[in-house]
Amino acid sequence: MRLTYKINLFSLVIPALMALIVVLTGISVMNRVIYDLNRKLIGKDMDNLVSLIEADHDILKKAGVDDYPQYINQAKRDFLDKMSDNRDSTESRLIIIDTAVNQWVFPSPRERDSLPELERDMFLHISGEMDISSSASGAFFLKYVKIPYWDWIIILIISSEDLFREIGNYLRLVLPLSIIPVIAGLILTYFSLKNVTSRINDSLKCLNNVEKGNLLARIKLSDPKDEIDTIQHAINNMINSLHSLYTELETRVEERTEELAKSNELLKLEILSGDRARNEISYLNHYLKDIIDSMPYILIGLNRDFTINTWNPEARRVSGHNGKDIIGSNLFSLIDKDCEIYPLIKEKIMIDETFADIKGKVTIGESEEFYGEISYFSLKEQRNELGILQIRNITERVQLEELIKQSEKMLSVGGLAAGMAHEINNPLAGMMQSAQNIRRRLNLDIPANIKKAEEAGTSLDAILKYSEMRNIPEMIQSILDSGRKAAEIVDDMVTFSQSDSFVNSLFHVEEILSHALISLKMDEDFHSDFLNESISVIEEYSPDLPAIPCNEKKLEQAFYNIFRNALQVLKTADHNDPKIFVRTSLGVNSLQIEIEDNGPGIDDEIQKRVFEPFFSTKGISQGKGLGLSISYYIIKNHHGGNLWLEKSDDKGTLFIISLPLTAIRDREKGL
Repeated sequence: MRLTYKINLFSLVIPALMALIVVLTGISVMNRVIYDLNRKLIGKDMDNLVSLIEADHDILKKAGVDDYPQYINQAKRDFLDKMSDNRDSTESRLIIIDTAVNQWVFPSPRERDSLPELERDMFLHISGEMDISSSASGAFFLKYVKIPYWDWIIILIISSEDLFREIGNYLRLVLPLSIIPVIAGLILTYFSLKNVTSRINDSLKCLNNVEKGNLLARIKLSDPKDEIDTIQHAINNMINSLHSLYTELETRVEERTEELAKSNELLKLEILSGDRARNEISYLNHYLKDIIDSMPYILIGLNRDFTINTWNPEARRVSGHNGKDIIGSNLFSLIDKDCEIYPLIKEKIMIDETFADIKGKVTIGESEEFYGEISYFSLKEQRNELGILQIRNITERVQLEELIKQSEKMLSVGGLAAGMAHEINNPLAGMMQSAQNIRRRLNLDIPANIKKAEEAGTSLDAILKYSEMRNIPEMIQSILDSGRKAAEIVDDMVTFSQSDSFVNSLFHVEEILSHALISLKMDEDFHSDFLNESISVIEEYSPDLPAIPCNEKKLEQAFYNIFRNALQVLKTADHNDPKIFVRTSLGVNSLQIEIEDNGPGIDDEIQKRVFEPFFSTKGISQGKGLGLSISYYIIKNHHGGNLWLEKSDDKGTLFIISLPLTAIRDREKGL
């Protein structure tokens, strides 16, 4: 179908369709408007009727006769008379049903022939409206209201024929008026489009000639008057340009043909040398890739926009991302922004500053947090590549350095305690012995005390009464308690300097843990808590664990100190359900014990110092700060194991103990 035919067809069909749609839409809208308006008028008539009845009822009520049937019936008859006089004032018909006898009281029987049959059972609500129809009477719309104090149902009803009578009048007026502009529009559109299609055909004929190779064809035109004239001028200008280009290209093709013949000879020579260069480049690329892939640390290549272009296998392993997913993503979206060194390395990379060996905790992708040693090397000579980021995982090295520092502190404390123990214990022993002798001198059971008191001119009873009044017995007891505590501190410190003989006795660690818990339950500080079951200890031991070589008493003391520390934390914390979990499991060459509480947890700074001698976050009255350091020393130096602290998933504290399955002596002999 040609474009001209389509345009002529559309110029007739589309305006006709649009006119038809407008007319039908107007009819539909007007139909609905007239329908809704008639319904509103019926509603207004109903409101007027109800107002008249309510006015009559108010008159009876004010007169105090609203309960007398004769007055009510008279008021009803007056109302019916008024309705009979005014029944032609509206197109709607009034029906009144007396619900007491289920009979029509208005209109009269001879006026009901054109109305449908109505019963009181049809009207379920106080008021409403409905559409009804019957084969005899036709379709109707009605609105009703119940008048309970007169036992009436007031109904206004109108036939569908009356309801839509105005629509026919509207159609007879609108249709002739709408046809006139449609016909005028069709004629005007047809002649306008005919002129357009004629000029388009002239343009098509010229373009067909050009397509066949006739670059001298042109469109006959006058000065531009509208857009089609402008297009035709542009087509002529385009043909002129094509003709000029074609002539110029013919000349250039001849020149280039001669140049290509010469270039082909040179290319044959260059291809031979290029093959050798490509082989060397391919070898170097594979060699560099093998070096990068074999690196035991993370290597990340960056573009100028900080996107990743290189991602070695170690980076994929640590981050949990494969190379295809991560290439092209931004580096700073990969590194956790909460890392302590994130702001520093971002600042330096953003300004393209080379740096080396920045150490700190870091998280890459989906990896767990680890200690990293980060270096960055700028590639300033490259146009697209920014630099190379190198991240070494030094977590084990940092942990080893911390263990060495801790061990050195323990050895220092032990050496100091061993040198001072004798000098401290001697005066302590003298002080405690003197306090005990004072208590003996005041004992009534010793005759010599009574005799010496009498020789001094007094009695021992008087001396005892005086000492009690001055709290001397309590002072003596305080001296003895302080002396014992000082002796315990010295004894604990000496533990750091002791190097026990090799341990070869085999014990089950579950039994040692149970003994430590029993000792803890008998402790006077915690006895009431276990008795009242205010603190729960949940034991989760793995079955069939082997016995391990250990010093039972030393290991029980280490467990006891850890349990005691956990209970002290739980008692001071405001916790609804304090719990301690004890778990055991079997590793490759070691047995692992976990002691976890659900307390408030521990800060990172305190975690670094928790095994230091004399370090404590509790008051002086609650501990000496040696319990955890002694446990660490017993497990590390006496048993060749390890003890470290982690944050629990439940915001508590988790102590992990690793004990070897073989004795220290056997390991040193290589057994």
